[in-house]
Amino acid sequence: MKEKITIIIAVLALVFSIVSFTLGWLSTRQRQRAAFSMQLVPQFEGKLADWPDAFEFYGVDLKKAKQENISAQQIAYLIMALDSHILFCEAHSMNLSDHLNNYDYARRLFSYPRTRTAWKYARRCISDKHRREIDNYLKNKYGDSHERLPQV
Repeated sequence: MKEKITIIIAVLALVFSIVSFTLGWLSTRQRQRAAFSMQLVPQFEGKLADWPDAFEFYGVDLKKAKQENISAQQIAYLIMALDSHILFCEAHSMNLSDHLNNYDYARRLFSYPRTRTAWKYARRCISDKHRREIDNYLKNKYGDSHERLPQV
């Protein structure tokens, strides 16, 4: 009887160890991918401010943005700031919507009407999933509803 209990405990310990190792390994891989993205994304999207004509590839009309006193640099900065929030959430397995509601920096960022105006243009450069989450946050928090900007 004692031997059976010992064997059962040993098997359970082995299973627990394997599960713990696998979960740790998956978490490490996710963080490594996020770290890689954190290095790559700013290098790429940071260039949008240097190459404002590239916004045309996303359908962003910089002439309209200028009419609202929003510069290419402001749009590029907002994209990079939001990308850093998105990557942080992915690295820590967090939901972006929860992050926007609970993280002071994100709340302050969007509390300014000019940021929300810039979002009308920056949103075209953010993935659909994250764009919907940010749009929903803004709609719920400020009543802002951003329709798709017309094609260039």
